[in-house]
Amino acid sequence: MAFSTQVIGTTFANTAADDSAKYALGTRSLASDGSEWIYVKSGAAITGYDTVHINSSFVANSITAALAITAGDVGFMAANLSCSTSGQYFWAMVRGNPTLRVLTACQPAVPLYTTDTAGVLDDATASASHYQVMGTMLDTSNVGSTASGIAGVANFPMIRRPAA
Repeated sequence: MAFSTQVIGTTFANTAADDSAKYALGTRSLASDGSEWIYVKSGAAITGYDTVHINSSFVANSITAALAITAGDVGFMAANLSCSTSGQYFWAMVRGNPTLRVLTACQPAVPLYTTDTAGVLDDATASASHYQVMGTMLDTSNVGSTASGIAGVANFPMIRRPAA
């Protein structure tokens, strides 16, 4: 279990989001395992292991192609954490070894892209409207028959937007 090296008493193994803020939105913290986290508020329900888009007000939503082209950061829901509604507070990983929700047959060590399913990434893009999440890849492939949480690596992820 990773714990904060900067925010005393904080661990990042929560299994439920908070209904009230415990820290200032946008607070960043390094963890004992070298990962980096940011304190955010959900803009809608978010499924565990989702990749999220974090806007300048520190509101997180499951990433979509439409959100990917707007200004913001890329983050990841912690293991087994989900938000059932908007307005819940949680720590989102922005660098480290997140578990990523990816489509079936997604392969390791290749670029990952947004998909038509909010919060889910894949190694193939079905259309020109999907965007690469640079700095993020899987450790192993998803051999399951559904979108699943698979161990990954995120190193300062950002959206690669095509030139206009």
